[in-house]
Amino acid sequence: MRLAQGQLALLSSCPRKFQYGILEQLAVPTVPEDSRRLAEGNQFHALLQQWDLGLPIDPLVQTHPTLQTWFDAFVAASPQILTLAGESAPIRQSEQSRTIALADHVLVAVYDLLLLGNHQAQILDWKTYPKPRNATLLANQWQTRLYLYLLAETSPYPPDALAMTYWFFQGRDGQAAPQSVTIPWDQAHHDRTRQELQTVTDNLSQWLNQYEGAGQSFPQVDPASPLCKTCAFAVSCQRHSTLPLDALSLDASPEERSPLEWDSLSWETIAEIPI
Repeated sequence: MRLAQGQLALLSSCPRKFQYGILEQLAVPTVPEDSRRLAEGNQFHALLQQWDLGLPIDPLVQTHPTLQTWFDAFVAASPQILTLAGESAPIRQSEQSRTIALADHVLVAVYDLLLLGNHQAQILDWKTYPKPRNATLLANQWQTRLYLYLLAETSPYPPDALAMTYWFFQGRDGQAAPQSVTIPWDQAHHDRTRQELQTVTDNLSQWLNQYEGAGQSFPQVDPASPLCKTCAFAVSCQRHSTLPLDALSLDASPEERSPLEWDSLSWETIAEIPI
Protein backbone atom coordinates (compact mmCIF):
# COMPACT_ATOMS: atom_id res chain seq x y z
CA MET A 1 0.00 0.00 0.00
CA ARG A 2 1.21 3.51 -0.85
CA LEU A 3 1.20 5.70 2.26
CA ALA A 4 1.29 9.48 2.19
CA GLN A 5 1.18 11.77 5.20
CA GLY A 6 -2.62 11.73 5.31
CA GLN A 7 -2.82 7.97 5.62
CA LEU A 8 -0.13 7.95 8.30
CA ALA A 9 -2.06 10.56 10.26
CA LEU A 10 -5.22 8.45 10.15
CA LEU A 11 -3.40 5.28 11.17
CA SER A 12 -1.82 7.09 14.11
CA SER A 13 -4.92 8.90 15.31
CA CYS A 14 -7.68 6.34 14.60
CA PRO A 15 -7.08 3.11 12.64
CA ARG A 16 -10.84 2.53 12.25
CA LYS A 17 -11.15 5.86 10.44
CA PHE A 18 -8.43 4.62 8.06
CA GLN A 19 -10.51 1.51 7.39
CA TYR A 20 -13.67 3.51 6.64
CA GLY A 21 -12.09 6.31 4.66
CA ILE A 22 -9.27 4.56 2.79
CA LEU A 23 -10.06 0.85 2.50
CA GLU A 24 -13.85 1.09 2.24
CA GLN A 25 -14.00 4.57 0.66
CA LEU A 26 -17.04 5.55 2.71
CA ALA A 27 -18.35 8.98 1.79
CA VAL A 28 -18.09 11.74 4.35
CA PRO A 29 -20.31 14.84 4.56
CA THR A 30 -18.91 17.95 2.94
CA VAL A 31 -19.54 21.62 3.48
CA PRO A 32 -19.59 23.81 0.33
CA GLU A 33 -17.31 26.44 1.88
CA ASP A 34 -14.66 23.80 2.61
CA SER A 35 -14.90 22.48 -0.95
CA ARG A 36 -14.36 26.01 -2.23
CA ARG A 37 -11.30 26.52 0.00
CA LEU A 38 -9.85 23.19 -1.08
CA ALA A 39 -10.33 24.06 -4.77
CA GLU A 40 -8.63 27.42 -4.25
CA GLY A 41 -5.70 25.74 -2.54
CA ASN A 42 -5.27 23.30 -5.41
CA GLN A 43 -5.45 26.13 -7.93
CA PHE A 44 -2.80 28.11 -6.05
CA HIS A 45 -0.45 25.11 -6.04
CA ALA A 46 -0.97 24.73 -9.80
CA LEU A 47 -0.38 28.45 -10.27
CA LEU A 48 2.99 28.41 -8.48
CA GLN A 49 4.04 25.29 -10.36
CA GLN A 50 3.25 26.96 -13.71
CA TRP A 51 5.11 30.09 -12.61
CA ASP A 52 8.16 28.04 -11.66
CA LEU A 53 8.10 26.29 -15.05
CA GLY A 54 7.87 29.62 -16.88
CA LEU A 55 4.38 28.92 -18.21
CA PRO A 56 1.66 31.59 -18.61
CA ILE A 57 -0.31 32.24 -15.44
CA ASP A 58 -2.63 35.05 -16.54
CA PRO A 59 -5.55 32.70 -17.33
CA LEU A 60 -5.41 31.42 -13.75
CA VAL A 61 -5.36 34.77 -11.95
CA GLN A 62 -7.35 37.16 -14.18
CA THR A 63 -10.73 35.84 -13.04
CA HIS A 64 -9.79 34.90 -9.49
CA PRO A 65 -9.03 37.84 -7.16
CA THR A 66 -8.02 35.57 -4.25
CA LEU A 67 -5.39 33.79 -6.35
CA GLN A 68 -4.12 37.15 -7.57
CA THR A 69 -3.78 38.39 -3.98
CA TRP A 70 -1.89 35.29 -2.89
CA PHE A 71 0.35 35.37 -5.95
CA ASP A 72 1.15 39.06 -5.48
CA ALA A 73 2.16 38.26 -1.89
CA PHE A 74 4.35 35.41 -3.14
CA VAL A 75 6.09 37.60 -5.71
CA ALA A 76 6.72 40.35 -3.15
CA ALA A 77 8.26 37.88 -0.72
CA SER A 78 9.96 35.64 -3.32
CA PRO A 79 13.49 36.98 -2.64
CA GLN A 80 13.07 35.69 0.91
CA ILE A 81 11.07 32.58 0.04
CA LEU A 82 13.41 31.31 -2.67
CA THR A 83 16.70 32.05 -0.88
CA LEU A 84 18.72 29.34 0.82
CA ALA A 85 21.06 30.85 3.40
CA GLY A 86 24.70 30.45 2.47
CA GLU A 87 23.90 29.17 -1.03
CA SER A 88 24.27 31.43 -4.06
CA ALA A 89 21.97 29.69 -6.55
CA PRO A 90 20.08 26.68 -5.19
CA ILE A 91 18.42 24.32 -7.62
CA ARG A 92 14.61 24.48 -7.58
CA GLN A 93 12.46 21.39 -8.10
CA SER A 94 8.70 21.86 -8.18
CA GLU A 95 6.07 19.19 -7.38
CA GLN A 96 8.62 16.40 -7.15
CA SER A 97 7.63 13.09 -5.60
CA ARG A 98 9.92 10.74 -3.70
CA THR A 99 9.22 7.23 -2.48
CA ILE A 100 10.90 4.49 -0.48
CA ALA A 101 9.77 0.97 0.37
CA LEU A 102 9.26 0.02 3.99
CA ALA A 103 8.29 -3.59 4.71
CA ASP A 104 5.16 -4.32 2.63
CA HIS A 105 4.39 -0.67 1.90
CA VAL A 106 5.68 2.37 0.01
CA LEU A 107 6.07 5.79 1.64
CA VAL A 108 5.26 8.72 -0.64
CA ALA A 109 5.83 12.47 -0.45
CA VAL A 110 5.05 15.15 -3.05
CA TYR A 111 7.03 18.35 -2.44
CA ASP A 112 5.60 21.73 -3.44
CA LEU A 113 9.13 23.06 -3.94
CA LEU A 114 12.61 21.86 -3.08
CA LEU A 115 15.59 24.19 -2.75
CA LEU A 116 18.76 22.15 -3.22
CA GLY A 117 22.12 23.73 -2.43
CA ASN A 118 25.65 22.41 -2.31
CA HIS A 119 25.57 21.73 1.41
CA GLN A 120 21.94 21.95 2.49
CA ALA A 121 18.37 21.60 1.25
CA GLN A 122 15.00 23.01 2.22
CA ILE A 123 11.44 21.85 1.63
CA LEU A 124 8.89 24.59 0.93
CA ASP A 125 5.19 23.90 1.42
CA TRP A 126 2.38 26.29 0.45
CA LYS A 127 -0.65 26.72 2.71
CA THR A 128 -3.68 28.85 1.87
CA TYR A 129 -5.05 29.25 5.38
CA PRO A 130 -3.68 31.53 8.14
CA LYS A 131 -0.59 30.61 10.10
CA PRO A 132 -1.71 28.52 13.11
CA ARG A 133 -1.53 30.32 16.42
CA ASN A 134 0.12 27.22 17.89
CA ALA A 135 2.76 26.66 15.22
CA THR A 136 4.58 24.05 17.34
CA LEU A 137 2.00 21.52 16.15
CA LEU A 138 3.65 21.59 12.75
CA ALA A 139 6.84 19.96 14.00
CA ASN A 140 4.95 16.90 15.18
CA GLN A 141 2.57 16.39 12.28
CA TRP A 142 3.21 13.55 9.87
CA GLN A 143 3.69 15.79 6.86
CA THR A 144 6.74 17.43 8.43
CA ARG A 145 8.27 14.21 9.67
CA LEU A 146 7.59 12.13 6.57
CA TYR A 147 8.77 14.79 4.11
CA LEU A 148 12.04 15.42 5.93
CA TYR A 149 12.63 11.72 6.52
CA LEU A 150 12.13 10.84 2.86
CA LEU A 151 14.36 13.66 1.64
CA ALA A 152 17.17 12.49 3.93
CA GLU A 153 16.72 8.90 2.77
CA THR A 154 16.66 9.75 -0.95
CA SER A 155 19.37 12.44 -1.15
CA PRO A 156 23.03 12.86 -0.18
CA TYR A 157 22.18 15.45 2.49
CA PRO A 158 22.59 14.44 6.15
CA PRO A 159 19.54 15.07 8.35
CA ASP A 160 21.05 18.11 10.05
CA ALA A 161 21.43 19.81 6.65
CA LEU A 162 17.66 19.73 6.05
CA ALA A 163 14.76 21.94 7.05
CA MET A 164 11.11 22.41 6.07
CA THR A 165 9.38 25.78 5.78
CA TYR A 166 5.63 26.24 5.65
CA TRP A 167 4.44 29.44 3.97
CA PHE A 168 0.95 30.70 4.85
CA PHE A 169 -0.58 33.02 2.25
CA GLN A 170 -3.93 33.73 3.87
CA GLY A 171 -3.33 36.72 6.10
CA ARG A 172 -4.73 37.10 9.59
CA ASP A 173 -6.31 40.35 10.83
CA GLY A 174 -5.67 42.18 7.57
CA GLN A 175 -2.05 41.09 7.29
CA ALA A 176 -0.99 40.87 3.63
CA ALA A 177 2.56 39.50 3.82
CA PRO A 178 2.86 35.69 3.92
CA GLN A 179 3.95 34.18 7.22
CA SER A 180 6.31 31.24 7.64
CA VAL A 181 7.39 28.56 10.08
CA THR A 182 10.71 26.74 9.59
CA ILE A 183 11.36 23.36 11.21
CA PRO A 184 14.94 22.02 11.31
CA TRP A 185 15.83 18.33 11.14
CA ASP A 186 18.57 16.29 12.79
CA GLN A 187 19.72 12.71 13.26
CA ALA A 188 17.76 12.20 16.49
CA HIS A 189 14.47 13.22 14.84
CA HIS A 190 15.33 11.09 11.84
CA ASP A 191 15.99 7.96 13.89
CA ARG A 192 12.86 8.48 15.98
CA THR A 193 10.75 8.92 12.84
CA ARG A 194 12.19 5.74 11.34
CA GLN A 195 11.14 3.81 14.44
CA GLU A 196 7.64 5.32 14.39
CA LEU A 197 7.23 4.57 10.68
CA GLN A 198 8.28 0.97 11.29
CA THR A 199 5.73 0.66 14.07
CA VAL A 200 2.92 2.18 12.00
CA THR A 201 3.62 0.02 8.94
CA ASP A 202 4.02 -3.15 11.03
CA ASN A 203 0.65 -2.43 12.65
CA LEU A 204 -0.92 -1.77 9.26
CA SER A 205 0.34 -5.09 7.86
CA GLN A 206 -1.10 -6.93 10.86
CA TRP A 207 -4.45 -5.14 10.70
CA LEU A 208 -4.71 -5.71 6.93
CA ASN A 209 -4.07 -9.45 7.34
CA GLN A 210 -6.78 -9.66 10.01
CA TYR A 211 -9.17 -7.50 7.97
CA GLU A 212 -8.71 -9.44 4.73
CA GLY A 213 -8.34 -12.88 6.23
CA ALA A 214 -10.87 -12.88 9.05
CA GLY A 215 -12.99 -9.80 8.41
CA GLN A 216 -11.72 -8.19 11.60
CA SER A 217 -12.14 -4.44 11.76
CA PHE A 218 -9.28 -2.07 12.46
CA PRO A 219 -8.94 -0.91 16.10
CA GLN A 220 -10.99 2.00 17.43
CA VAL A 221 -9.89 4.75 19.76
CA ASP A 222 -11.14 4.74 23.34
CA PRO A 223 -14.84 5.71 23.55
CA ALA A 224 -13.87 8.59 25.81
CA SER A 225 -11.61 10.09 23.15
CA PRO A 226 -12.57 13.64 22.10
CA LEU A 227 -11.98 12.58 18.49
CA CYS A 228 -15.27 10.66 18.44
CA LYS A 229 -17.32 13.73 19.31
CA THR A 230 -16.38 15.45 16.07
CA CYS A 231 -15.87 12.46 13.77
CA ALA A 232 -17.86 12.04 10.56
CA PHE A 233 -17.76 8.26 11.05
CA ALA A 234 -19.14 8.27 14.60
CA VAL A 235 -22.37 6.59 13.51
CA SER A 236 -20.49 3.88 11.59
CA CYS A 237 -18.59 3.16 14.81
CA GLN A 238 -21.87 3.07 16.74
CA ARG A 239 -20.81 6.19 18.51
CA HIS A 240 -22.57 9.49 18.20
CA SER A 241 -21.20 12.88 17.28
CA THR A 242 -22.53 15.73 19.41
CA LEU A 243 -21.76 18.47 16.90
CA PRO A 244 -23.65 19.71 13.81
CA LEU A 245 -22.47 18.88 10.30
CA ASP A 246 -20.42 22.05 9.82
CA ALA A 247 -18.35 21.26 12.93
CA LEU A 248 -17.42 17.68 12.02
CA SER A 249 -13.69 17.07 12.13
CA LEU A 250 -13.19 16.32 8.45
CA ASP A 251 -14.73 19.66 7.52
CA ALA A 252 -13.45 21.96 10.26
CA SER A 253 -10.75 24.52 9.63
CA PRO A 254 -7.24 23.36 10.56
CA GLU A 255 -7.18 25.43 13.76
CA GLU A 256 -10.49 23.95 14.96
CA ARG A 257 -9.23 20.37 14.81
CA SER A 258 -7.63 18.59 17.70
CA PRO A 259 -3.82 18.11 17.42
CA LEU A 260 -4.25 14.55 16.18
CA GLU A 261 -6.76 15.40 13.48
CA TRP A 262 -5.08 18.67 12.53
CA ASP A 263 -2.28 16.45 11.20
CA SER A 264 -4.37 15.05 8.35
CA LEU A 265 -5.62 18.42 7.04
CA SER A 266 -8.81 16.88 5.62
CA TRP A 267 -8.61 14.54 2.64
CA GLU A 268 -6.52 16.80 0.39
CA THR A 269 -3.33 14.75 0.41
CA ILE A 270 -5.06 11.39 0.73
CA ALA A 271 -7.01 11.91 -2.46
CA GLU A 272 -3.91 12.33 -4.63
CA ILE A 273 -2.30 9.02 -3.63
CA PRO A 274 -3.77 5.87 -5.20
CA ILE A 275 -3.97 2.64 -3.22
